[in-house]
Amino acid sequence: MYVYVHITSHDEEIRMSLLGRKTLCLIAGASRGIGRAISLAIGSCLAEDSDIILMSRDKSALENVKREILRKSPGVFVYICQCDLSKPSQETFLDCLRPLMNLRPNNHYDVSMVIHNAASIGPIDRPALKLMNSEELTNYFDLNLTSTILLNNAFFQLCEKDFSTERVCVNITSGAAYHAIRSLHLYSAAKAARDAFFRVLATEEPGIRVLSFNPGPVVTDMQVEIYSRTFDSDIKMWSRDGMQNQTFQTCDYVANKLMEYLRENTFQSASEEKVVLAWDRTRDHLRVKQM
Repeated sequence: MYVYVHITSHDEEIRMSLLGRKTLCLIAGASRGIGRAISLAIGSCLAEDSDIILMSRDKSALENVKREILRKSPGVFVYICQCDLSKPSQETFLDCLRPLMNLRPNNHYDVSMVIHNAASIGPIDRPALKLMNSEELTNYFDLNLTSTILLNNAFFQLCEKDFSTERVCVNITSGAAYHAIRSLHLYSAAKAARDAFFRVLATEEPGIRVLSFNPGPVVTDMQVEIYSRTFDSDIKMWSRDGMQNQTFQTCDYVANKLMEYLRENTFQSASEEKVVLAWDRTRDHLRVKQM
C-alpha cells in the first residue's frame, strides 16, 4: 500500500494525535467497502462525546454501520446523512449537514475532519476512444469530482476556524491517478483531478491539513466490478489473481493503516508530495497494470 502524504520543507512539527480527542468526523461513502471499514475503525478511536456523520445514499446500509459503531463505542454519537452524491449541490449539502451539526449547539471540538471516500469505477467496459456521450461524462464527474469539491467546501464552511482546534481533510486517492491503467480512464482522471484540487487547497488554506491516502488494490465490491466489467483481459487477470491469491489487502487492514497515520499525526499538508511506502506487496501487480 502506498500512502501519499503532503509535506513541507520546514522542520516537522510535533503534534498531538488526531485520535482519542473530541472530534466531528464526516465520512462520505460510508456504507460499504473501505468507507464502512474506516467508519468502524475511527468510531473506536475517537474520544467519548465525539460526533460521526455517515454519508451515503443507502440509508439501510448506513443504519447497519451505525449500529456496529455504537455496539463497540457507545460513548460516541452517530448520525445518518442520506444524500445522493451524484447530484452535487452546495445548497443540498449545507441543508443536509447543518441540522445534524446543530443538534448539539455550542459544542467545541478538538478536531473537525472530513474523509472523502465516495467513488465509482465508471464505464470500464470500453476504451477511452469509445467515450462519446457527454451526459455520461458529466454524470461521472458530478459524482467523482464535483460532489467532492462541493461537499468539502460545505463542510468547512460550517466548520470555520473557531469551530475546532484542528481541521483535517482526508482524500482517499488511488495509484490510478498516477499510473496508466487500461480501462480505468475516467476513474484515473477523477482521482488525479481530486489530488490536484487538494494540493492547491493545502497551499491556500494552511489551517486545513490534507492527507491524501492511497490504499492500493483492495478486495472490495469495486474490485469485483473491475474484474467483471473491464474490457481488458490483462486487467481482468490482474484483478482475479490479486483477489484469489490474497495479494490485495482487506478493507480492515487499510482502515487500520489509516488510523496509524492519524494517530501518529506526523504529516503536514502542502503542495509538495512525498510518497511513503507502507506496504510493497503490490509492486509486481503495478507492472501488470501499466502494460
